[in-house]
Amino acid sequence: MNSRVVSKIFALILVSCLTSGCHANRAESITSTNLREIESPAAIGSFSPRVTSRSEGSVILSWLEPHGDTAADLRFSVWRDEAWSEPTTITAAQPFSRHPSESPGVITLSDSNLIAYWSQKPPNGKISSQEVDVYFAVSTDRGIHWTAPTLANSAGTGEENSYPSAAAVDATHAALIWLDGTNWKTNKRVALMSRVLQSDGSATPSTVIDPDTCTCCPTSVVQTGSGLVAAYRGHTQKNIRDISLLQNVQGHRSQPRIAHADNWHIAGCPVNGPNLDVEGTMTALIWFSAPTSGATRP
Repeated sequence: MNSRVVSKIFALILVSCLTSGCHANRAESITSTNLREIESPAAIGSFSPRVTSRSEGSVILSWLEPHGDTAADLRFSVWRDEAWSEPTTITAAQPFSRHPSESPGVITLSDSNLIAYWSQKPPNGKISSQEVDVYFAVSTDRGIHWTAPTLANSAGTGEENSYPSAAAVDATHAALIWLDGTNWKTNKRVALMSRVLQSDGSATPSTVIDPDTCTCCPTSVVQTGSGLVAAYRGHTQKNIRDISLLQNVQGHRSQPRIAHADNWHIAGCPVNGPNLDVEGTMTALIWFSAPTSGATRP
């Protein structure tokens, strides 16, 4: 599907909820009478859109805009008062990951503080290199100016470090998670890593929160009323790739647990992961599984 059409669909659904009053405790049918098409602020040819809601009711749309043959610009716009803001560039001419399962993101910590995160090839590396790295940038003036990109994973791994997700912890901190392939050559394992990012551009040391995950499935993390919750596709020695959950409550992290025992046995990565969302006291988790479709139960 054309990326601009995707942007329109995302914006259309979310803005319909904002203007029509979608609530978690009330089901409402969506009809042609309460849906309208909204022109995307992204230029034609843009790709990798992501929509993020803000606590005050506005919506952030981020996307990648082509910059030459191998690079792109990371841009974003805010839907507020029935209009998109003028698109702003976070970082330009970077060799971003163009895999359709990955999209950069922008989250809000406070009215002024924002954090952007993404994956890309090393800026000065060979385009043919297998290495992909996770970066982040910070703005403290509502997204007008941004810090230079900061590397989140270890430098020079030669492997793929990707599929980042982030969630605001408070007005000056955010949790970042990603899949890290540093140890792939030695033990054929990809780990789920985490760091706490701060609005001053600094970050805590990285931490392994699960040493064995599915190699290339998107991750998700949200802040709930009882702490952070992360979801991702796990992995066992028998190649069971079910969705795993981790919770961090007041600095105490739980052990990974299976959200539901699908027992999806598949030799390779299916390249699809879970998605989390929070509405009030409720947390929703959605994912795809196919334990009897082209795969075999153990």
